[in-house]
Amino acid sequence: CGWNGPIGSLMSSDVRKFFSGMKPFLVKALEVTEAQFAQLVEEALEQCVTARMEKKGSVHDSAAPPSRAHKVLIIGAGISGIVAGAQLQRNFPHVFNRSDPDSFVIIERAPEGCFGGTWHWNYYPGAECDIPSHLYSISFFPKSDWSSVWAPQSEILEYLRTCAAHYDLARYTRFGTEVVCATWQPDLNAYLVTLRDVFSGTESRVLAAVVLSAVGMLSVPKIPDIPGLAKFEGPVVHSARWDRKLDLKGKRVAVFGTGASAIQLVPEIAKVAANVTVFQRSCTYVVPKPNYKYTAIEQFIFCYVPFARMLYRLLLILIIDSQFINFYSSRLNPAPLMMYFFAWLLRQLQVRDPALRRRLTPTDPFGCKRLLISSDWFPTLSRSNVSVVDSTLDASIVCVEPHAVVTSDGKSYAVDAIALATGFRTAALLAPIEIRGVDGCSLREAWDTGKTTQAYKGVFVDGFPNLFVLYGPNTNVGHFSIIFMVECQMDLVIAGLRRILPPSGPSPVRLPALQVTPTAVARYNARLQAHLAGTAFSAGCRSWYSATDGTVVLNWATFASVYWLLTRRLNPADFTVLP
Repeated sequence: CGWNGPIGSLMSSDVRKFFSGMKPFLVKALEVTEAQFAQLVEEALEQCVTARMEKKGSVHDSAAPPSRAHKVLIIGAGISGIVAGAQLQRNFPHVFNRSDPDSFVIIERAPEGCFGGTWHWNYYPGAECDIPSHLYSISFFPKSDWSSVWAPQSEILEYLRTCAAHYDLARYTRFGTEVVCATWQPDLNAYLVTLRDVFSGTESRVLAAVVLSAVGMLSVPKIPDIPGLAKFEGPVVHSARWDRKLDLKGKRVAVFGTGASAIQLVPEIAKVAANVTVFQRSCTYVVPKPNYKYTAIEQFIFCYVPFARMLYRLLLILIIDSQFINFYSSRLNPAPLMMYFFAWLLRQLQVRDPALRRRLTPTDPFGCKRLLISSDWFPTLSRSNVSVVDSTLDASIVCVEPHAVVTSDGKSYAVDAIALATGFRTAALLAPIEIRGVDGCSLREAWDTGKTTQAYKGVFVDGFPNLFVLYGPNTNVGHFSIIFMVECQMDLVIAGLRRILPPSGPSPVRLPALQVTPTAVARYNARLQAHLAGTAFSAGCRSWYSATDGTVVLNWATFASVYWLLTRRLNPADFTVLP
């Protein structure tokens, strides 16, 4: 991974061909099966990508001319990127088709063929979805044979890659590549985009009339700033960059964090580790998650009985979206009290130790932080080989030593490995990409602090023509499917593209530029924040939903169905078109 010579600049496909030729010899030498050998090659490629992303410095030629010109450049080949690539072809077949493979391009930093985004990177033990599978799927690419109500990571990843293959997205995708910066060129009505090969570090530049961000919020791991963490001599692994070869059997493991990743990861670690110490900064509400397995008969009905799957999905939409009523903080709303009761009852039934139950009792208002869904979290924490250290009731972490974690009460916890379930850098959307719009204004500078992170309907940003953001500010939903929200946002993108792309025939080399007005952005976000003020998200607790000043910059304000209605049309009065 550190080579800069010819081998270091080989693409993933070339590396696979090389190892394919060496397979008979290496399979015998390594004493593995062919399937295990193939898995080793994929892991090596993935580690190489990660190493290149972390490596500082690159070969940069600022004078290099653009090598290609694209009508649309999509950043990311995760869920949003797959939806975007498919919808471009479905809605504009005369513009985006196989006859012009450069019409749009998807830029993805993962190795070749690795579609899936967060489901590609998050393969830690126990990873699964907390939204029902038939709802956590793309509406125009349904799947009838989901194995269970809440699908595991491997099944979701296979589904997403099947969708990408169906729309032949690999043809339009540059893997092993990351976007460094994109700068608006007013004389060209296009962005000058600098790309970096994550293997070799070399940079190139392309032009893109439209830049569509599909990086999402859950892409950049958040590493805690704890003194001595870098000097720990055992393995330190983040849940979003898990080491598949990590063997924790019989080990002493420290887990930092008790959020959505931790409640899936810790139960699996506890099954094999000698002991697990969970360091908790704060706890949140947990409700049961009975993961029902679909029978073969039910899968058959979903597949072959007309409208059965559609009606089931509609039922899920109505039931699950109605749950947002639990997040309204009005005193006249009894729904949160019911959720309080269910969470309390689950703790009473599953946690017998009063001291542990006290550590697992939230003090924040219900819904202020992400609601967790699990039926084995509390039983796991009640195991004899698992202990919880709460930063308020016990002690907080002071530093990490080469073989231990030290807390503020002077105790030292000897550990062999550290698992970081500390989430992502969610407030700094699009990080670490530098995007500059009109007059050179930087989106990173505006959004890094989170205080002014806002967009019109979560998609359009004032001062950045032809920049569309999927899963942008205030579009996250804690109770519903983010795929549903992304599809709604893509409907807005399609409506915007219809204003700058010709209805038929080939498109011109220079496209008009669509720009939202500052007035529309200010008006929309004022109404949005007014609605958010009446929800639990604005209750004042510390969560990843909010910026440093407490402004809710990530979550949607009400029912997902309202957002669907809001994205049915584009108001021409809210935009200007630059010829």
